[in-house]
Amino acid sequence: MALGYLVTRINIQKEIHEPDPVELKWRWTRAFSVLVILLGLTYFNVFKNVEVWSEQLNPKIWMNVIQHSDGSTESTPAQWDVPYIGRLPGIDFLQMTPSGWFNLTWALLTVACIIIVRRHYRSPISIIPRSSLAKGQLIFLILLWIMVVANFERALTGWHPSRLLTEWVIFVNAIAATVLVLLLPKEDESFGIREESNLQLTYKRLWITAVAAILLSSVLFLISNRLIYRYPDYDKLNLKINQTRFGPKATWRTNPILKNGEHK
Repeated sequence: MALGYLVTRINIQKEIHEPDPVELKWRWTRAFSVLVILLGLTYFNVFKNVEVWSEQLNPKIWMNVIQHSDGSTESTPAQWDVPYIGRLPGIDFLQMTPSGWFNLTWALLTVACIIIVRRHYRSPISIIPRSSLAKGQLIFLILLWIMVVANFERALTGWHPSRLLTEWVIFVNAIAATVLVLLLPKEDESFGIREESNLQLTYKRLWITAVAAILLSSVLFLISNRLIYRYPDYDKLNLKINQTRFGPKATWRTNPILKNGEHK
């Protein structure tokens, strides 16, 4: 919204020039940024699926149960052999846990992407567009659908009718976002630019509008939330089920986030 406002008030000078040696030297930063978004950001989210799979899929395959001498048992991640090679006679060290296999696969994908980008910088690859708009659309769609598919497969192992609402809404929103990002942006859009001499007045007007919008939307969200869910009176709340933000028994008071607690 901020960029959309500024683009109609600041005249952008477009100059076509050949990249200088400095730009060529530091262009790797663009590839690095894209790979961090597509492979780094997604890794820390998708990797959590491995734990969900190990908890909800066949435990005999995903977990090893170790029997101790005192009679107690301990569950550890299973060790999976490397296909074919790991089952040859005398080879018992080519094994990895499910997390290890996931990390190895993601590492191979990262190496493959780095090789492709390096090759693209030497000689452009057809699938990577030249247009900045097309590159942005491609990056957005890849990131969007990686997260949609990963979220769906995470929920699929413990599928329940209650998950249909969440997953369906996410999928439909992703479809709408795909259509919008491909149809609305145009390579060369013509629009009027109304340059303003004093941007301080603009900033002041925008701040007033933003604060008013925040206050108004907060009230509307609170009212609509109360009308839809119809919370009981505070003295009738089941504090073990309902979370409260205010009062002496607010959730943040009774269940504080522990500094050394395990993050989920």
